[in-house]
Amino acid sequence: MFKGAHSDYGSITLLFQHDNKSGLEVFDRLTNTWYPVEPRNDMIVVNFGDVFEYWSKGLIKSTIHRVNLPTGDQQNDDRFSIAFFCDPNGDTRLIPIPSKLIENRSYIKDEHANHVFNHNDEDVLTAGEHLQMRLNKTHKY
Repeated sequence: MFKGAHSDYGSITLLFQHDNKSGLEVFDRLTNTWYPVEPRNDMIVVNFGDVFEYWSKGLIKSTIHRVNLPTGDQQNDDRFSIAFFCDPNGDTRLIPIPSKLIENRSYIKDEHANHVFNHNDEDVLTAGEHLQMRLNKTHKY
């Protein structure tokens, strides 16, 4: 059973997983394919979040991921992971970083970006406004 395909709202997520006990899968937006992430004690998984997609004008895509929950005999197996979410201050403006790599780049949104970043492209959001927008889409109050 799969749970909650999503991208993280902030800038970077660091994920530390228990060896041989994973359920994390990442989505390749070009091929529309899910790939399992092999857990290793000596490895840190780095996911880029939505903020980097803003800051890079879409050059760096936010990582779409989900968890494959164990079923059957594996259902009672322990699975440990620690996630560290790095988020900018709420008043940080989400504008492209000044870089020759992206200054003339046109940001063409894919299906995920159209869903996540569905505000008026002329408006500059703050990190706090983006977070609130994503929370409002994710949760019903």
